[in-house]
Amino acid sequence: ALGYVRTLVGQDGTVGYGARTHSSQQEALTAMGAYCLLLDQSPASQHLATRILEAIASTSGHEDAGMSPDPYQTYFLSLAVRSSRNTACARLLEQSFADLSRKQVQIGPEAGSFPHETLRWGNVGGRIYATAMAAVTLHPTL
Repeated sequence: ALGYVRTLVGQDGTVGYGARTHSSQQEALTAMGAYCLLLDQSPASQHLATRILEAIASTSGHEDAGMSPDPYQTYFLSLAVRSSRNTACARLLEQSFADLSRKQVQIGPEAGSFPHETLRWGNVGGRIYATAMAAVTLHPTL
C-alpha cells in the first residue's frame, strides 16, 4: 500500500488521487499522504514524507488563502506533525487549530458547536457533522 502512496506524490510534494491529478485543492490528501509515509520507517518513505511536510509548510494558512478551515487536513497534519516533529509544520498546525477554534459558537443554545457553513466540507453533514469533525480534529486523542 505504501508503494502506491509513494506514486501519488507529485514533483511539488503534493499528493493527488492519481499520479497525474495534482491540484491545490488536495491539501487534506497531502497531509494524509505525509502521515501514511511517516508510519513506515524506511529511509525512502521518511525522505518523501519530509518533502511533503516541507511543501505543506511552504503553504499559507486557511484564512490567508480565503478558505474555510478543513478539519480533515488539520487532523492528518496534526498526526504527521506529532510523528515527525517538523517545527515549520508545527507552526502551521497551530495556525490551523486557531483558525478552526475561531469558528466555534461561543454563546447561545448552540454554544460549543461548529456551524457547518464555516468549515470546509461542513455542508456534507450539517452542524452535528461539523462539530464532530472539529472535536476529533482539535482533540485527536478522543
